[in-house]
Amino acid sequence: AVQHLRELIERAALGQLKLGICNTTWYRGDDYYSVEWRGRWQTMLGGPTMTHGIHIMDTFLWLMGPWDQVRADMATMREDIEIEEISLAMVRFANGAMGSIVNSVVSPREENDLRLDFERCTLQLRHLYTYKNEDLVYTALSSPQGQQQAENWSPPAADILPTHQSQIAALLDCMKQNERPLTSGPEARRTIEFLTAMYKSAVTGQAVACGSIVPGDPFYDRIYGDPPPIFRRT
Repeated sequence: AVQHLRELIERAALGQLKLGICNTTWYRGDDYYSVEWRGRWQTMLGGPTMTHGIHIMDTFLWLMGPWDQVRADMATMREDIEIEEISLAMVRFANGAMGSIVNSVVSPREENDLRLDFERCTLQLRHLYTYKNEDLVYTALSSPQGQQQAENWSPPAADILPTHQSQIAALLDCMKQNERPLTSGPEARRTIEFLTAMYKSAVTGQAVACGSIVPGDPFYDRIYGDPPPIFRRT
């Protein structure tokens, strides 16, 4: 479904992309953090920003396009862990669109919510962990132009579930055909750079521009910076 959506965006078939919302609101309790290596910067590298929300944020960035700057804040609620439990971000994209991101492991009603508002419609994907094409909901603008657009909307016929199995199969197919995979080194680096910028912004209280984290920056070699941050509100 998201591959089809990416193709529509590239063809500007839905009009200008104006707003994106990307939420990972999950829950992790005492049992989760009772495992010794969890909850620590050195062994987990981060909370829901790095280890949970990264999956849908990767998709979000792939759909929204290059980002210009991000401003973020984070918080830790528990007393017995180091890493953040909540992160929020506001993003400006190169195409003029704005974005909002929430990552949480304190939310009893778990959900992923990916919403894109275009000039003529809204597309929303609400799910938990995995999704099917039918989960991608299309809402047209209430106008003759929007209704005409809705008549032409149709999701792809085949469901390709976003599982590790399907991703590995796609990678092996690319290797056999000597083609660059859909996600290769530069694309993965772009997502890691964005997450690093979120941590830097949360620590410094300043917006972080794309490309500004360079060698010598305390966040260049360690995603959460040096020294490790404290987001617990005392």
